[in-house]
Amino acid sequence: MELTVEIQDALNQLEVLDPTLFATGSTADIIASAPFVGVDVSSLTTPAQDVSTDYLSGGDGDDHIYLETADVAVGGAGSDTFHIHSDADVRQMLVHDYVDGEDTLIIEYDSNGPVPVVTLVEAGSSSQIHLDGVRTADIRGAIGILEVGDISLVGVDRSIT
Repeated sequence: MELTVEIQDALNQLEVLDPTLFATGSTADIIASAPFVGVDVSSLTTPAQDVSTDYLSGGDGDDHIYLETADVAVGGAGSDTFHIHSDADVRQMLVHDYVDGEDTLIIEYDSNGPVPVVTLVEAGSSSQIHLDGVRTADIRGAIGILEVGDISLVGVDRSIT
């Protein structure tokens, strides 16, 4: 959710005109109030995109780890499943300890669009997963081990919130 300058101005007006509605009103009642007439509130229903780097650690055991833009993951001991969120605006993610034959890589893509083409590029000590030519994830220590067939593609309906 993003508060635009226009929305912030309307909230400031509402705080002065109707402090009770401002403090206790529902979102629907607030955006139906006079200060919001003509204000574009579409950004209030748009989920914010996570662009921060999160450090995810599964520890011991069999884990499901969900990576989004710029996340870094360590599965730890056990059979881990790394769910990699694909998106047109992604900054690559990093998986530190993929173990072939033990861990699983899943690319979750928007099922309302085309199925992405997966390619691998070997660079340094990492196999880079590219989706439609865009570098999406680096899998450390997977050079010569990871193959495109080791990566599962799963369509997810992103229109459902």
